[in-house]
Amino acid sequence: MSTVIGDNDLIYLEGQERFLANIVQSIRLKTNDNPIDLKEIADNIRQLKEEIKDAKPDDLPGLYHQLNLQYSLASKLSQPEPLPDTHSPYFGHMCLLENERKKHIFLGHVSFLDGKNNIRIVDWKKAPISQVFYQYGEGDDYDIDIGDNELEGVVHELSILTIENEKLIRVDRNGQSFVKIKDRWTSLEEENIKLGGGQGSACRDLTFGTGLTNFKGPEVVGLLDHTQYELLNRSFKEPLLIIGGAGSGKTTVALHRIATLCKRKKLMPHDVLVIVPHKGLIHLSEELLKKIGLKRVRIKIGENWIQQQAERLFPGIPRRICLATPLGTSLLKRHLCFLKICQEYINEQIDEIASRLDRLSRDHHLGECFRQYSELSILERIEKIEREIPLTAIQKIKVNEEKNIVFDVLTDLRSILTNRKRLKKACLLSDGVITERMVETTFLHSARQLHAQSDDGHTTLDGQSADDGSAFAIHNTIDLEDHSLLIYLLKLKTNGSRTAKGHIKKYRHMVIDEAQELAPVELMAFKEGLHPQGTFTIAGDAAQQVDESISFSSWEQLLGHLDIKGVSANELTISYRSPQSIVEFAHNCLGDLISGPMPTSPRQGAPVRLNQIQHMAHGSIILFDTLDDLIIREPKASIAIICSKMETARNFYSRLKDLGQVRLVEDADFTFRPGIDVTTVEQIRGLEFDYVIIPDGDHSAYPDTPRARKRLHLAATRAIHQLWVLYAGKVSPIISSFDSRQLSDHE
Repeated sequence: MSTVIGDNDLIYLEGQERFLANIVQSIRLKTNDNPIDLKEIADNIRQLKEEIKDAKPDDLPGLYHQLNLQYSLASKLSQPEPLPDTHSPYFGHMCLLENERKKHIFLGHVSFLDGKNNIRIVDWKKAPISQVFYQYGEGDDYDIDIGDNELEGVVHELSILTIENEKLIRVDRNGQSFVKIKDRWTSLEEENIKLGGGQGSACRDLTFGTGLTNFKGPEVVGLLDHTQYELLNRSFKEPLLIIGGAGSGKTTVALHRIATLCKRKKLMPHDVLVIVPHKGLIHLSEELLKKIGLKRVRIKIGENWIQQQAERLFPGIPRRICLATPLGTSLLKRHLCFLKICQEYINEQIDEIASRLDRLSRDHHLGECFRQYSELSILERIEKIEREIPLTAIQKIKVNEEKNIVFDVLTDLRSILTNRKRLKKACLLSDGVITERMVETTFLHSARQLHAQSDDGHTTLDGQSADDGSAFAIHNTIDLEDHSLLIYLLKLKTNGSRTAKGHIKKYRHMVIDEAQELAPVELMAFKEGLHPQGTFTIAGDAAQQVDESISFSSWEQLLGHLDIKGVSANELTISYRSPQSIVEFAHNCLGDLISGPMPTSPRQGAPVRLNQIQHMAHGSIILFDTLDDLIIREPKASIAIICSKMETARNFYSRLKDLGQVRLVEDADFTFRPGIDVTTVEQIRGLEFDYVIIPDGDHSAYPDTPRARKRLHLAATRAIHQLWVLYAGKVSPIISSFDSRQLSDHE
């Protein structure tokens, strides 16, 4: 709701409007050329050229030096000076008291100085004085070092400003928000509505909304807190691990760190790769990076980037991706134990190569040399033999043959996957996580990828009929997990990531978002894509690890797979996305998985809504009526209906699509437009919506298991303003264990 504001606040707001008008006018009047200076420089250049014609040899070096200086100065002055965009020239203001004198400083993306009118805009990424804005509050004494100078004083005024089309439309100051509505300033307070309707009620008349989504929010960089700002300014040489709960700003900090490093000339945008888990985060990251002027930063889905690199290195591998990879096979291939099996296979291959080299020389000289170079990879050993040992013509041919098969890692991987005895070692190496059933499934699946039919032409290798075409559907395909395994095997055999066909693209900085969802072998592939002098920024949250094909162990182990040592986690503990009511609900959903204190939020917000429905049809009627009303009241709102299964999402979509602006999202391909997205838990990592509805909060969708707890926590924490949970039959035990006094259903 909005309320009339006091006189002092009104004086402050009107003062900010006057500031803006003066600054916009000053920027417009600022000339980008320097005709007087350039005319004088042109005269100097002509004069120096005349002097050089008649100068003595001893005087020429000095004259040429002066001429070069004049040319450099002319080049500098002829370049247009970058100016702030008058549509939104800055986003923050602080008034500092130093020796009883007021100093007004504005924070923006481009510096601007007009000494005559006492106007000063500083680039928040470069100006040291910016740390006062992020590290101190209004009324605080500050003391900072800038070069050799020590500045101290008092923060007299501090505010975050939202400017659009040269108009000040919002001011956030001291926990209060002021907005301009129809040429009148009012105070904006998020309404904390007690929702009506009890358990088992029809719920048709409940009020859902109040997020006030028609009001533009402040620029995200203005909301950075002390911890986030400090992380942005870490040294380029320092790897960074950022962990924290949902909505704590991990991705924001990681992406803005890129902007800071580029601004300081530590990086160029094309030297950076951002790894995200799905299309939705590509779109979101692209939008954020575009706003801060970094269009050339590459953003890739992790598995897609690895696939591209594998196809560059090994052009002969199948290009068709299998769409029916069994879950057990994915789990086996992504488990750490499979890497140990690969290492064991390569060790056996080393012994076989040594034996073949023994047979090439009667005195076993070549085999012994190969064994002695134990600190080297297979390729390095062979190349060392070629360089340092005189070989006969026959030996050269045979040794070269050994070198050529080093790069045939696809054959190596297939040999491992179609060997039951070797695969069964995974059961022991994984402490029982990998079962014999998973091993058998993987063996049969891999065999079918190689051979569509058995010798009699009628049945597949697993004994099933081939008439339905299922065997042929996966024949000559490759699993997504195989690409990273091929790169890993290449690393084991060559100590590198290059073949005669190509090499992995190297980046000087790599951001890995939602890192908790990545398998060890995938992390190792990303390590191969990092320049030797490059650094990582890693962001993630163990509580949001929901991919059932991996099991996250610890951040220490994850860093080890990236070969990062001596780096501690930087934890963000404030949730800026969700209000405290949702933070508490989501935190308690984790149960025994809770590993730290509950995050805090600066907003309380509406209580979490819980309603029982009779069945899906009943729930659809309730949602239709409520969402129809919400869309009318808040046409700019983003609403997500997050289901546990895609089948459930499709059913709700079919019943709600007549509302208009309803989209079924099946591949995380969100448009981020106002309206309703019907989707599943697996597709919403890293995203946020004004309102979130979980329509299937029953015991079958969310049983009391660690994975179900994480999935429900993930879904709940996507909400910016309000969360509504519906359930048919028996409510999930995860929710029933939550303090019922904090759920509006039982009010």
